[in-house]
Amino acid sequence: MMNELMTRIKLHEGLRLMPYEDSLGKLTIGYGHRMTKVDEITYEHGITQGMAEEIFERDFAKAAAQALSISGGKTWADMGNPRRGVIIEMCFQLGMGGVLKFRRMWDALDKGDYEAAAAEMLDSRWHTQTPKRCKLLANIMKSGGVA
Repeated sequence: MMNELMTRIKLHEGLRLMPYEDSLGKLTIGYGHRMTKVDEITYEHGITQGMAEEIFERDFAKAAAQALSISGGKTWADMGNPRRGVIIEMCFQLGMGGVLKFRRMWDALDKGDYEAAAAEMLDSRWHTQTPKRCKLLANIMKSGGVA
């Protein structure tokens, strides 16, 4: 499951070996890695494919840990792997703080109401910013399977 999830995230993020501004104007590199001030100096002339993979693996591990920590043990256990993957991908794209803002989605998840959770995902600014990705992830959340 993790390899498929990593592949999906990479496809959604795309790969850029030179720094660029994302849709929110944030300096980014690799597979959607938001650069820190240190990164801006370290990677100002770009990165290699190998470096992009290393950065991605660190970012993915961070997103997975964040997803687990904010989901709570029972909610996480009840979701199943495809839905867990949705939360991990949301953490990867939006960061922990962004995912925590989906309060009504979390309320629905705590109740096991995946249809309502999916609806809350679609009723967001995130959906207007990345509609195809959000819709795909909402469908996975709703169905519990690969969309």
